[in-house]
Amino acid sequence: MSALPPISERFIETEAVGRSGEGAELEVWKALKLAFSKREGFGYWRFPVFARYGHGRKEPDILLGDRELGLCIIEVKSIRIHNIDHLHGHLWKLVNYRVSQENPYEQAEQQMWQLLGYFNPEPSLREKVTARVMVALPYIRREQWEERGFHKLPSQPPILFKEDLRNPLEAISAAPTLKSGPALDDDQWERLQKVLMGKPLFVRHREVDRPQIGRAVAVHMTRKHLYDLDLQQEKIGKQIPPGPQRIRGIAGSGKTVMLCQKAALMHLRYPDWDIALTFFTQSLYDLIQHNLNQWLRHYTSGDLGYSPDNPKLRVLHAWGRAERPGLYKEIARHNGLDFYWVSRIPKADQGSPLESYAWVVRKLLEEARAKGKTLKPLFDAILVDEGQDLVFDERFKIEGKQPFYAMAWESLRPVQNPQAGLFDKSDTVLENETNLDTRRLIWAYDEAQSLDSLLIPTSKELFGPGFEKMVAGSYPGGILKSEIMKSCYRTPGPIILAAAHALGMGLLRPEGVVSSITTQEGWKDIGYEVEGQFSPPGQAITLTRPDAYTPNPIPKLWELRIVSFTTHQGRFEEVEALAERIKKSLEEGLAPSRETMIVLLTRSVFDFRPLAVMVGEALRRAMSKGLSTTALPCPENLKTSC
Repeated sequence: MSALPPISERFIETEAVGRSGEGAELEVWKALKLAFSKREGFGYWRFPVFARYGHGRKEPDILLGDRELGLCIIEVKSIRIHNIDHLHGHLWKLVNYRVSQENPYEQAEQQMWQLLGYFNPEPSLREKVTARVMVALPYIRREQWEERGFHKLPSQPPILFKEDLRNPLEAISAAPTLKSGPALDDDQWERLQKVLMGKPLFVRHREVDRPQIGRAVAVHMTRKHLYDLDLQQEKIGKQIPPGPQRIRGIAGSGKTVMLCQKAALMHLRYPDWDIALTFFTQSLYDLIQHNLNQWLRHYTSGDLGYSPDNPKLRVLHAWGRAERPGLYKEIARHNGLDFYWVSRIPKADQGSPLESYAWVVRKLLEEARAKGKTLKPLFDAILVDEGQDLVFDERFKIEGKQPFYAMAWESLRPVQNPQAGLFDKSDTVLENETNLDTRRLIWAYDEAQSLDSLLIPTSKELFGPGFEKMVAGSYPGGILKSEIMKSCYRTPGPIILAAAHALGMGLLRPEGVVSSITTQEGWKDIGYEVEGQFSPPGQAITLTRPDAYTPNPIPKLWELRIVSFTTHQGRFEEVEALAERIKKSLEEGLAPSRETMIVLLTRSVFDFRPLAVMVGEALRRAMSKGLSTTALPCPENLKTSC
């Protein structure tokens, strides 16, 4: 067995722990973490499987996964022996307790059957997963239970009593199974974890027409392994922080998928919350709605999906359009303030789409300030994708704050009644957090996505003075206020190193770099190992990207160079060679739309159309039958189809 990952990555608290009413769960959780820390397995405090029970949906208090023992759901009850009036089958009648009756075993049993249903689509796991269900009573001793004669009842479930917490492994091993299965081999154990993580949801398969080894086969095989186990993704995606959280990561590290997972879990766990997931790139609409739908259906066994008409879980473009709501548009309407389209912006203030958006958001805040107020809260949680797009020039700041982040923060309701102990005394927290005015704003930020924004803005730069420690430290239970994701799944390692960073930043440019990260920590944050010193200037620096941070398997599947350069005597020879390469790739089975792209580099937009026409003509000559091509990106009036 290989070395086990840290227990903090295998035993995941999906929410901050230690709040009022969770003392019993915390006692059991701590005992289980200690007992199973050296075993090959994992645990979740509140694993998100939402089984129908009574009039609502319930999720397990604790889920354990153990290579040898299988799965175990433990329903924890904080009742004491004097709270039990009598037992009637699996129904417990209670007195002087928050509810008059409980059915803990049947509740956990329904959750387990729903969980086992996750494995039915996997032939290697169907009917092969061992499962147990138990009830934990950390405030009741076995002796007290037996004095009441409850142990003689035929319907008594397997129970973890107070003294069993000294050795819960022994008690769980001795508990009867709800369903028995054989020992799992390495592949089955890995697949079991992937299923629980929801990874099969995002593996897209496409049949390859030709069996020969070629680019299409490599792409097809990559999709089977693209979403391999990533414990950091699993932890971040399933955790709901009790306040702000920043998620940094290189492009392609899975931030969009994780934000969708977080939003779906928030909605299922707290259906009364008003949740918004926002972004600036219009093309993300369909992707985000699709991912939300998959996560919701996954965690409810297909009972619930995403609906654009659901007012509690909303996918909102940062601005909005005439036919679609947007975050800014909804906030303006909620506050009775003017809403500006581009056409309403004075011509002197119009700029790029992002600059125009910065202007209208700043205008919104200025109008609110002119009325002597801040914005009225509208949401319980706002999740922001591509947060780097929403950081603007200093000239757009208001009161030292970035306008979008100020607008989002003010539009959030303070977290209601965070219990004592929510903020660890050892943490450095905001003054307003200790005054119970913390808000659930979660933003994802692409590292080194733009040459203009290689430095990650601090929380003070986004939210102004007084917010310096906003994303420092962690919440009780281990949820970090700032996460850094270094692995890139979307892009093969050589392309990241050579094309995205070396060429994009001009690292070897004779005239000097165009723009670059200039600290060891900065390069390490995006997944590089660094040899050499940046100070004094002029020193030799060696950058290496470890395989661990480039899990895309293309380099292992494709024997030839991933990135290659070819020079030609003239433009005509270059275009003819390009057409032949495209033809060969399509003959090998690559799809002409999603898997093949030609990028035309020109000095100006006026040079683009003649070159696009020239490439199209070369493709016609190279292909024995018609080939449809679309040149992207370019102004709408320059798009061409041939």
